[in-house]
Amino acid sequence: NDFINALNYAYADTNSTHGHNGFGMIGLDYTHKFNDMGHNIRASIHNNMSNGFSQNDFDRVYNTTYTLGQNYDKCYLDNNKSNRFNADIRYNLPYSENGEFSFGLGYGNDYTFRDYKVTDNASTTNDPDKLRSYNFLDYENSAEADIEWTRRWGGFTMELGLGTQYENINFSYTGSEDHPFTNDDTICNFLTFNPSVHLSYRTQSMHNFKANYSLRMRHAGENDITTYKRYSLDSYSIGNRDLLNSYSLTHNAEIGWNKFFMRFGNIGLEGYARYSANEIDNLTTSTDEEDPILDRIIQFTKPYNMGQSYRLGGTAFITYRPTGFFNARLYANIYDYGYILEQPGKDPIQNSRVSWSIRLNTWVKLWNKYQVFASANYSSPTISLAAERSARYYLNCGVRADFFKRKLSAFINVQDVFNWGKRIGSGTSNTNPYLLSTGNSYTLNSRYISAGVTLRFGKMELENRSKEGADDGSSSSL
Repeated sequence: NDFINALNYAYADTNSTHGHNGFGMIGLDYTHKFNDMGHNIRASIHNNMSNGFSQNDFDRVYNTTYTLGQNYDKCYLDNNKSNRFNADIRYNLPYSENGEFSFGLGYGNDYTFRDYKVTDNASTTNDPDKLRSYNFLDYENSAEADIEWTRRWGGFTMELGLGTQYENINFSYTGSEDHPFTNDDTICNFLTFNPSVHLSYRTQSMHNFKANYSLRMRHAGENDITTYKRYSLDSYSIGNRDLLNSYSLTHNAEIGWNKFFMRFGNIGLEGYARYSANEIDNLTTSTDEEDPILDRIIQFTKPYNMGQSYRLGGTAFITYRPTGFFNARLYANIYDYGYILEQPGKDPIQNSRVSWSIRLNTWVKLWNKYQVFASANYSSPTISLAAERSARYYLNCGVRADFFKRKLSAFINVQDVFNWGKRIGSGTSNTNPYLLSTGNSYTLNSRYISAGVTLRFGKMELENRSKEGADDGSSSSL
């Protein structure tokens, strides 16, 4: 459902997708040890290649006499290929028993090509949709360097790091000659720095303390700055050239304490803070006037420096491990966070919330053969820049067994045993203040079962796994 010109209308969408994707990787890693005290040099070269194709047949039918002009029956053809090359070298130099330098250099080269073509299934000519079809080409070169210094004084350790990266990006969007907007061919350069400080202290009575700080810089990507309008059926997305010389900064800090006990386990407390300024994020709004191509007011998406965000939180955890056959871990987290949305020409909007989560994991070994685990989780409702997610509940459990001196192993896991993700905790809702639309999403079924069998022949291992639902689920111990 949507809303336009004070009238409601509804439609039904049908999608049919098929395609293929091939990929390959080749790499070489080399390490030379000068001694056994950590003096070494490591080098690696890797190359990743991929080539894919997909076809999506899309059909939209309006079930009211008021439509936006026509029904749609489109075919989306997407050919894409990429090649990524990376070379890295790192030199580790301990200059004493309590000090070490580490130096790193890296180079990367990325190539991406996409041929995106849209045709009308209802047309006999099969001509491409000149408004929505385009070619995308992207070349990226990057060079990076970092230095790390580690120094130890008894139980106290300090690590200082500084990294820098230079990136050259050359991209182009090319549409039809009849496209009413200018093609985009842009070259841009970015230089970022990432300093960090890590402090830790360990006592003989097994108290561990830590304090960390890091700064991260992020620059805009090609989709953030392109002037090329990428139209979909009823909307378009476009970049923001003002972001070309803009960097977002994120400060991260944390402190923590952890205490280990014999024949019990450990307990710990952590506090953390994150502050981001000039964050780049996409905002969906509507045109102030009729779009010159679609002849109506439509939605469009554009990235901005959204302003600021913060997160202040604390974590407590306790692990009970009295024997090698049983352990339990309780983890609780509470945090205050918020956003300050600053769209040009409009009043700032602030949004904040306190959320929390709790998780309990247990693991037990029975008759020296069966490993049984359970994990209960709850997360309170959370917010993002323009959406709110409902609370989430789930209970996972499983069992694993070893037979014939571990020559045969099998497991079966159940994710979300009571299907709480569907009945209680699931879904998101739109909270965008700049768009007159509402939308909700819900989980239809969050429960699934996974199973696997492992056979071992000497040093060779054959594994056969059968799953229903998601991919994860093979882990059966803490």
